[in-house]
Amino acid sequence: MNRARKLSLQDRAAVAILRGAGALPPRVADRLGAAAGRLLALARGSRRVRVAQVNVDLCFPDRSAAWRRDVVTRSLVHDGRAAMEAAIAWTREPGALLRYFHPPDGEEHLTAPLAAGRGVLLLAPHMGAWEAVNHYITARTPMTIMYLPNERPGLDALIHAGRNRHGATLVPASERGVRAVLKTLRAGGVSAILPDQVPDPSAGVFAPLFGHPTLTATLASKLLRVAKAAAVTLVCLRDEGRPGFRATYRPADPLISDDDLVASVTGLNRSVEAAIALDPGQYHWAYRRFKRPPPGQRDPYDGRLAR
Repeated sequence: MNRARKLSLQDRAAVAILRGAGALPPRVADRLGAAAGRLLALARGSRRVRVAQVNVDLCFPDRSAAWRRDVVTRSLVHDGRAAMEAAIAWTREPGALLRYFHPPDGEEHLTAPLAAGRGVLLLAPHMGAWEAVNHYITARTPMTIMYLPNERPGLDALIHAGRNRHGATLVPASERGVRAVLKTLRAGGVSAILPDQVPDPSAGVFAPLFGHPTLTATLASKLLRVAKAAAVTLVCLRDEGRPGFRATYRPADPLISDDDLVASVTGLNRSVEAAIALDPGQYHWAYRRFKRPPPGQRDPYDGRLAR
């Protein structure tokens, strides 16, 4: 009770909104999220739309302008759907979403290494239903994942409880967390990492992503090298033909196992590219993935020269 009184009005409002959205029937929530995404896509001058358009133009320069605009629109619609799924995943029991999962595609890429006693590092980019898939994986196998706390304590508690509800072990995004993930992988367990976040310069190297030198985190490559774990790409695609999701597993690009760190990170980015190719419209293009270009090159979002 004392903690609740210390929460800011904005924090309490955010928690209330998420709980309200999470209480909706999933199909109703999905339609509302899609409608919100469509409305957002109409604001072509908004920051989110502009960032998404810059990213799609950079990554698919050979596709038609109409195709690229359509990908941006579809991406924003899927972002709206993902936001509603997150509210459900964080506030309700896993069964609320698990019943909407169709049989997985390529699950043998996960189960075969585990059966052989080898750990698996899942590379899960921001694509499709990335919050819903946490419940799907942990319903089948324990998983250790690193977590960066939200700055709002009430919202952080809600998210932490939602992600931890069905067997996930959350560890801090710190040296202690890295040791916990490494221990899990060495013991033949499962962990997951976001391969498409912009790292601090000290924690990344430049490697090509869609032909552009892109600052990319080295953590996954280092974990794989030390733990001798299998690298598997995971995306949770929405089935456009019928309501629901499909967890899709693919082996990571073989280059990720290279002893050279830059080559390995290049393999990581190739794995992300292959995942996006499954359905570009379901990727989260509104993230400023290219915001830290190499020195001497310009930030594609604001034109500033990188130092």
